[in-house]
Amino acid sequence: MKPLFLVKLWWMFLKPTRKIKYIENQDNESRLVSMTLFEKTPFVCKTAIDKISIQYGLTVLAQKHKIPEVRICAVEKITNESVLNEILKTDPHESVRAAVLKIISNQYVIAERCQNDPSLWVRQLAVNKLEDQTLLEKVALSAKTSDVRLSALEKITGQVSIAIIASTDSDEKIRKMAVEKLTEQKILEKIVKNEKNALVRKTAAEKILSQKFLADVLLTDQDQDVRKTVLKKVVDENFIYKIALYDKDEKIREMAAEKINDQKLLVEFARSTKDWQIKNHIINKIDDQDILIEIAKTDKMNQNRVSALNRLRDQSLLANIAITDKEENISLMALEKIKNPVLILKIAQNAKLIKIRQAAVEKIYDEDMLYDIVKNDPSDQVQKAALYKISNGRLLEILVINEKVDYNLRIAALEMLKEKPIYNVLAKKLGLNIENK
Repeated sequence: MKPLFLVKLWWMFLKPTRKIKYIENQDNESRLVSMTLFEKTPFVCKTAIDKISIQYGLTVLAQKHKIPEVRICAVEKITNESVLNEILKTDPHESVRAAVLKIISNQYVIAERCQNDPSLWVRQLAVNKLEDQTLLEKVALSAKTSDVRLSALEKITGQVSIAIIASTDSDEKIRKMAVEKLTEQKILEKIVKNEKNALVRKTAAEKILSQKFLADVLLTDQDQDVRKTVLKKVVDENFIYKIALYDKDEKIREMAAEKINDQKLLVEFARSTKDWQIKNHIINKIDDQDILIEIAKTDKMNQNRVSALNRLRDQSLLANIAITDKEENISLMALEKIKNPVLILKIAQNAKLIKIRQAAVEKIYDEDMLYDIVKNDPSDQVQKAALYKISNGRLLEILVINEKVDYNLRIAALEMLKEKPIYNVLAKKLGLNIENK
């Protein structure tokens, strides 16, 4: 047999294909180990390792070969877990250590790597491989990096450890996740009271069941998001009413007002609040027609009056507004909601504002009613609006000859009869020169 140094020298000058052929014909595993140890071509090394079965030789290659890829090939064939554990602790390359992690099963060794491996990637792999709850809790409580603690926390179920993490971990993201896994109410309440981070407090508050405790938090917590979360869970409408009326935060007041459904409280709130915007939301929930008419008539904010009007259904109440209100847009809105022809006529005859009477006339189709308006309304604008809707020739003739009617209106009525045979006769009664016409 040739000395090893001569074999190495000869081996250096061989082409890879010749090396592969040599390996395929070589049965001496020790010789294969020696030659693989100084081989630099990975696929040649892999071919050799495929033929090696002696554990000692594989261990030598796994520990001493300079190429990580080759060391991984050797590791995958090692069956001695003690050897693998040693490689896991000492190999400088993370990919080799990761390959070992995939093979070993010793939970204590895996837990140690969770804590001490220099590579975050390997530490994460170790956490994923770790199944022992006690060891996972230890990692979640004491690992130096937050990513590892977070990964371990995701896998643990022990409420005691989760409570400790939720209260003491330095990373707010981890505390938040721990709170999400907590079920113990007393601990959650303690976190809501003592936690400095608002997002963590909010997460804990979402899981609180005690209405008394939630009410206390709503009154004392300084963060708006936390208070909004708590307010969503509060159900006592009397308490919510007080928040809507007196809280210093406008957004909280508005949100509280939205939660009130009790009609008595809604009415009381509408009468008590000075915040017109919130009052406007409340009005849109009130059903009491008497209260709505009161708001529609007397509220100082036009928006609130409009909202009240939109909810009014009583036609008589609407007619009363249309007749008496001094605001044109309010009266018009009321008129638009009225369908009863008797009430429309009443508005056309009695509304304080000329434009409202005009608008009411446009909704009247009974010509006898229109005739009465032409005769009796004090405004020529309203009279003309009514006149131009009359098509009944008999009524127009009566208007033309009625000396109590304004002369200009009589002329206008006559013009509407121009195509009628009676036109000339009526024109003479008015003293008009027909030939000049």
